Amino acid sequence: MRNQTYEIGSNFHLSNNEILTIENLSEPTEIQDSEKQKYLSSGRQAICACLTDIENNQNVNKVALVPAYTCQSVLAGFLEKGYHLCFYSIDRQFQVKTSTLNNLIKKLNPDVLLFHPYFGFDTIIQDQLLDKQSTLVIYDATQSWASGFEYSFADYRIVSLRKWTALPDGAIAEKISGDFGTLWIEQEQENLINDTLTVYDLKEKYLRYQKGEKSEMLQGFINLKQTFFDEKYTLYTMANFSRKVLENFTAETVLENWQMQRRENYKALYNYENWEKIGTPYFELAEGVIPLYFPINVENMTRRDVQKYLATNNVYCPIIWPIPQNAEIKPVTNELTEIRNNCLCIPIDQRYSEKDMEYILEIIDKLNID
Repeated sequence: MRNQTYEIGSNFHLSNNEILTIENLSEPTEIQDSEKQKYLSSGRQAICACLTDIENNQNVNKVALVPAYTCQSVLAGFLEKGYHLCFYSIDRQFQVKTSTLNNLIKKLNPDVLLFHPYFGFDTIIQDQLLDKQSTLVIYDATQSWASGFEYSFADYRIVSLRKWTALPDGAIAEKISGDFGTLWIEQEQENLINDTLTVYDLKEKYLRYQKGEKSEMLQGFINLKQTFFDEKYTLYTMANFSRKVLENFTAETVLENWQMQRRENYKALYNYENWEKIGTPYFELAEGVIPLYFPINVENMTRRDVQKYLATNNVYCPIIWPIPQNAEIKPVTNELTEIRNNCLCIPIDQRYSEKDMEYILEIIDKLNID
């Protein structure tokens, strides 16, 4: 029987010993800015950096074509820069065809197209060559970063890195063809880093020593998320502490280990024989894919009930994503509504082992369907 502080999911954190180890690492040598690549504090800032570079190099009408299924932070980057948003739809498997994008580019003549594959899987169906015309393309690789997909039609690439490990901050903005022009980037946010490490300490004490209130720890993470969202119009460089974490996280042996662990955890869940009890996995694991989550389409009961049941048993499954509140998304297709209502993401990241996946499946086995 698991004790009450055992959990699967929720926010990444570092123990005090891990923090001290990172602080004592030598200065990062690989995670350095260049003319083509900037390490920033958040994914939203990375989007803003690309938009700033675009505006510095050509006249724009500030029209952007973006996915209808996306997160509020992605939209915020465009809205802060004054863009009018047009949306493209995806199908029930999160896919969009380049032929669909071609038709919309021809119709709308957007300055910018942003696309992102979902959950580490290649959901861009290239049934035609993308006819960009004058549109510049931002590839949001946040969810597919570890899978390493490349798209020849992308002009920029951005990554929000905090989805993958315990990073106080971190994002990449990359100009694929050519160099960035002048970008005003402020020094790292020391207060944010210190606040994050304090919240990490609260979580460590709660999980390991049963000290403190869970509500205080959770509120700390909520406050950190709000801090990122409140920092408008300003680009900040990625903190040195986060650069050390990232350099260690992407070292060859470490990289191979956590990528393999994610794949093994995904396979352990995918091979479960009774998924029809609650729903259907969206994706079979293809060669080379490093998944972000294990997403399932909840069909035989409400997603809310499944999520609540799992949380009662200390398995915390996020909703990717809550409906953005900062823009009205149209059209809302049946496929989008179904995904918004039914998609639930089970954590399979490198913090967990096959035994943890077995625990999840044991809990699902015990679930009673009325």
